[in-house]
Amino acid sequence: MKVLIAGSGGFLGRHFVSYLHEKNIKPYCLVRNKSVLPDFAEAIELDLLDRDKVKRLIHQIRPDYVINLAADLSEREHTGLLSSELSKTYFMGINLVDALCVFPPSECFISIG
Repeated sequence: MKVLIAGSGGFLGRHFVSYLHEKNIKPYCLVRNKSVLPDFAEAIELDLLDRDKVKRLIHQIRPDYVINLAADLSEREHTGLLSSELSKTYFMGINLVDALCVFPPSECFISIG
């Protein structure tokens, strides 16, 4: 079973990766920074705003399950503005969905991010 989790480095993502580890499931973890995940995680650094790289990765892995927990909260830390991070989060999700339309997961896609 191939499980891909976008946003694995965030609060929800880290907890979900740990939960899957307890169930002996090793997911592919999409993150911006590998250092935020524990050693047992299969971390893949990827910018979800790069549509072509997202498509290539989905094609390469061909996951059965895709869980999108990704959100960009980086701008708020510096500016306090919500609109920029919502825009980035929206396009990250669109790029993921676009790739999954071409290479759909065999079982399930869940998007929370």
